[in-house]
Amino acid sequence: MVRHITIGLGLVVALAGMAQGQTIIYVDASADQTPHDGSTWCHAYLELYEALAAAGPDTVIRVANGTYLPDSSGLGDPREATFQLPNGVTFEGRYGGCNDGGDLRDIELYETILSGDIGTPDDPNDNCYHVLIGSGTDASAVVDGFTITGGHANGPSPDDDGGGMYNDAGSPVVRYCTFSENYAGGDGGAVFNRDSSPEMSCCTFTGNSVGDDGGALCNAAGSAATIVNCAFVSNSSSGSGGAVANLSSSPVLVNCIFSANTGGTNGGAVFNHSGSPTLTNCTIAANEANKGGGVYCRLNSSPTLTNCILWGDTPQEIYVESGDPELTYCDVEGGWSGTGNIDADPLFVDPDDEDLHLQALSPCIDAGNTMALPGGLYVDLDNGGRVLDDLCTSDTGVPASLVPATVDMGAYEFRGILADLDADGDVDLDDFALFHQQFTGPQ
Repeated sequence: MVRHITIGLGLVVALAGMAQGQTIIYVDASADQTPHDGSTWCHAYLELYEALAAAGPDTVIRVANGTYLPDSSGLGDPREATFQLPNGVTFEGRYGGCNDGGDLRDIELYETILSGDIGTPDDPNDNCYHVLIGSGTDASAVVDGFTITGGHANGPSPDDDGGGMYNDAGSPVVRYCTFSENYAGGDGGAVFNRDSSPEMSCCTFTGNSVGDDGGALCNAAGSAATIVNCAFVSNSSSGSGGAVANLSSSPVLVNCIFSANTGGTNGGAVFNHSGSPTLTNCTIAANEANKGGGVYCRLNSSPTLTNCILWGDTPQEIYVESGDPELTYCDVEGGWSGTGNIDADPLFVDPDDEDLHLQALSPCIDAGNTMALPGGLYVDLDNGGRVLDDLCTSDTGVPASLVPATVDMGAYEFRGILADLDADGDVDLDDFALFHQQFTGPQ
């Protein structure tokens, strides 16, 4: 099941607005009219790298569904081929294109793939080291709506880090992207950040792997990434951090889930080595490692977790080798000291199928600290309202200052079920009896 991965992304929308004066260049591998000069969908460039060569500052490159490879011609080592992000350029994928919808954008219907599989099909050993490179960029470099796959960083340094994306002193914006089946022999199977602070939102990381640390993502050398509404599912590391490794770095993560990730040694979900990330409203469940199936702390790592759920990780939720984690208003299996923390089954809808929404009567409903939410964040991982007070649940957390509503713990806000009057998760005869009682009783 992938409901939690695609939820909130199945929108037929233009995800990025156009500012006046921007140049639009079109790319469509199936465009059927010449010349292929990028001027319209049917005159689109056939390859993304052609559009990159033609792009100047303040350019939007719209890319239709299909698979696109970086240009390896003229390189001494074809595996050095990559899509280098320039400042001032926005990549937008998932368009219908020339023969199927033009400017219509549908995240689920139209998949636009950036692949590193430039050599023998399905043989990763001759793939690109990095599908994307965002080194030297700022927030004017934007990647929006792509599947990034097939990066295989097994070369000498720095070509052993960041199979999907490599950022060295670069801070691009990455949104609505899926990183899948990327590998690095060093760190960061999908994404590696060194001295970088990218903004990543509404992204999914699944099936990525690494030889050392950070199966999906590695933040190193003071990187301060901001990661919002992202899902880390079924990633693995031979070293530490099945999903994320923070090495002397302290990223901010909000509304993220970590599920079924595996760390070869320490930290099934999140590994911290002199790293102190801030996690707010995250759900960490069913991850595994030798120690610290959920979170591992080493070398004075002191992560801050608020409104989070840590449940069902093996062998324990948090392992502290060195450091002082601060947890408040969290649900931790086995318990953890701190204000508002509980130790109670969160009642996930279906943890075996990785559906980590809350059922009715979950102790995590209305149990978080609303005042801890980052400013301007009004949605949960479903892209629905973040603070929805459940009238059937007594508030045990901290409400907002102006509105008497309390946020839930975890990445998903509970929305209830229409007509479930007794809040047991089912609409049945008991609910009808309650309705009849209210309808016919004293007014």
